[in-house]
Amino acid sequence: MFNLRRMLMALPVIAVIYAITPAQARTVFLPDYEEEPMTFDGGEDENLCKRSTNPVYHYAPGNPKCPDPQVYDKVCAHNSDWISKCYCPSEYNQVCTSPYRGVGKVCDGKYKECCDTRCPDGAQRSSCSYPYVTESTTQTGCGETCYICRYGNDCNTGCGADEDATPSGGTNDFNHQACVSCSPKCRPLADETGCSKTKSCSDGCSGTRICCDNSEPEKAPSKPDTPVKPDEPEEEPEKPVDPETPGNICQGYSSAACGKFETETVCPEDKTKRKCTATCLSTIYALGEFKELDGQKVVQVPKQSNRIVVINDGTVSSLPNVIITSAREYLKNMGKNASVCPNTKPTLTTSGGNPSILRDLNVKLNGTFTGSISLDSVALTLGSSSQIKGSYLSLSNGSTVSGGISGTTPTLDMTGSINLLSSSSKSSINVPSIRISGSSYSSVYGNITVNWIRLDNSAKMSLYSSTLKASSQGTYDNVQRCSGTNCGSSIVVFNNAKLQANSGASISAPRIFTAYNGAVVASGGRVDATYDLWLGSYINGNTNAQGLAGATSRGTFRTPEVSMGHNSCLCVTSGAVFSSTADKGRYYDMTFGESRAFKAGTDNGKWKWVTHKDQDKFNDTSNKCKRYETEWHKTSCDYMCADLCKSKVFN
Repeated sequence: MFNLRRMLMALPVIAVIYAITPAQARTVFLPDYEEEPMTFDGGEDENLCKRSTNPVYHYAPGNPKCPDPQVYDKVCAHNSDWISKCYCPSEYNQVCTSPYRGVGKVCDGKYKECCDTRCPDGAQRSSCSYPYVTESTTQTGCGETCYICRYGNDCNTGCGADEDATPSGGTNDFNHQACVSCSPKCRPLADETGCSKTKSCSDGCSGTRICCDNSEPEKAPSKPDTPVKPDEPEEEPEKPVDPETPGNICQGYSSAACGKFETETVCPEDKTKRKCTATCLSTIYALGEFKELDGQKVVQVPKQSNRIVVINDGTVSSLPNVIITSAREYLKNMGKNASVCPNTKPTLTTSGGNPSILRDLNVKLNGTFTGSISLDSVALTLGSSSQIKGSYLSLSNGSTVSGGISGTTPTLDMTGSINLLSSSSKSSINVPSIRISGSSYSSVYGNITVNWIRLDNSAKMSLYSSTLKASSQGTYDNVQRCSGTNCGSSIVVFNNAKLQANSGASISAPRIFTAYNGAVVASGGRVDATYDLWLGSYINGNTNAQGLAGATSRGTFRTPEVSMGHNSCLCVTSGAVFSSTADKGRYYDMTFGESRAFKAGTDNGKWKWVTHKDQDKFNDTSNKCKRYETEWHKTSCDYMCADLCKSKVFN
């Protein structure tokens, strides 16, 4: 491209020459071309695009498209090889944090929309496992499959050689065979001998046998001693009364022998006739022989050796690793008449053990439960020195756990997760203390009330439409650089563990203490540290025990006082609020327009605010917080906090 400016300057000279001598053709060399050669590298057009400030153009030869989904809206009018800078369309404005996930394309870390990765209430992400089967399926907001499980029908499908099988209706959910009930094969009664007179009767097994006929023949009526005088009117004789026969009195009775554990009633007029009434024990016996445990009416069914059935209130020394259920619930799931059993939940008292499933019971524990335990419609009461120490604890259908050991020893000491499954009636835990240690995930749809709770070693607890309340202070994990009786913590989150309150959930405690990358987050819900929040104080001489706290997804985090140790961070994203007492008792709401990281120095609590990017601005319309730090600080902590906020708090 030649120099446009010089060409325009030369036009008047050419016009004059042509006007004077129109008929004379000649070549004229302009003086400026003699001084400077023609150039074709963009020249002044390029400079005009380069110098533009609104908008700013950048060189893009061939006018290529921006990386999808970025766009540009202007091309430089002087040179089409220059376009406005690529940017994300305004609809890419969603920052999706757990449990939400971005949908579609991402633009500078933002999406058009977010979807919910959680299953609806009552459903779970993992497939159903024994003794549960899939009732139906649904989906998360992101389209993944969720499973709605029900307790499977694990009925008898076969009987022993000396038993008769009778179809009982329904199908076994695990082997898909028809359910049957088993009863002892009928043994016919023997013929009676030595009879002066015999008759045919039932043998008790749909056949006949010879029985003694003990009925007496009717006597002929005797003649009157004195004949009736002819002239006296004859009295009307009384109508003969038929004697009651044993068959009428014993109607409904049978000659068949009663089964084991059935209640037998003998007909008073015919001792060979009896009436058999089903009992809870006899109905269970019909499904399979049982044995008693510890002399109580707590029975184990060998045909289903993984089950123990509790008939009435009972006491056992220790429960084995099996399914333990009330007799009513057991018979109901077998398709049997459950009304023969007591219509209230039996109370089972034990000194410990490791049961796998407890269902439809009241349980009193006077020792320790270990292992993985599932409670379904169970009220578990712990004695004053009792403890649950295992890898997994699940509560469903309004189950509750209450009582237990107090002090520094945790009542629930779990290496795995604690799940309070969603149902029409929320489950709850009300115990002195909980410790969860291990790479586990605890989902809470019910309510938890404790004196103190500690999460450790990458444990994670998420609350959904529920509450976690910790009440005591000064009972656990002493905070260094703190003197007096109130230096303990009611909520402690250590070693990459995370505690978060999702939308509709709340966490409340006098003191919350996080360290070693432990984090407490108001992830759409609310967190209240009513006394103070300690983040990564010096612990055992470790000056790098950083603690984390955050608010995201329009959550709210409130605390009167904040004490922050070396390299600790407070993380807040758009729409969330962190409130703290910044001036001797008054709350200041610190709302951030973009993602932020925050650090307090160790120099007598002087605040140091740190942003993620140079162009970020702290949105403090009331100008209340800037009295503590009027300048922005760009330090290495900025990058450290940004990384920790992203990986530990907002993931």
